Amino acid sequence: MQKKFDEMFARLPGEGAVQFQGQSMGGMSQVQVQGVRDHYRTYAEWLGRQAQETMRARREEAEMIFRRVGITFAVYGAKDEDGSGTERLIPFDLIPRIIPAAEWRLMEKGLVQRVTALNRFIHDAYHDQEIVKAG
Repeated sequence: MQKKFDEMFARLPGEGAVQFQGQSMGGMSQVQVQGVRDHYRTYAEWLGRQAQETMRARREEAEMIFRRVGITFAVYGAKDEDGSGTERLIPFDLIPRIIPAAEWRLMEKGLVQRVTALNRFIHDAYHDQEIVKAG
């Protein structure tokens, strides 16, 4: 199980990011130097029992659904074979980000702070415009 998980997630030298299928997973990695992080252990065990073909089929199914419901973005200036614009899928990952409760509480505080600041800025921009007056 550990070997299969390690094959899917390889730490980049000198970076905190993890790669999965060539895409960076950022600093919130599923693995650490000692192996799978504790809060990913159950998921990693399940993942280790899945056949690569099963996971490939799940990804293809998800991509098909994304295309069908329009979870895409246009790449302007790029053309496909028939000369029309190119649509790409919004990047996504089949591997969920599992966030431990303690980390989530810290993130939640930061998110609430930033959303509050953004809402106050937008309110000011549409009403008193103090930010504009201040230059």
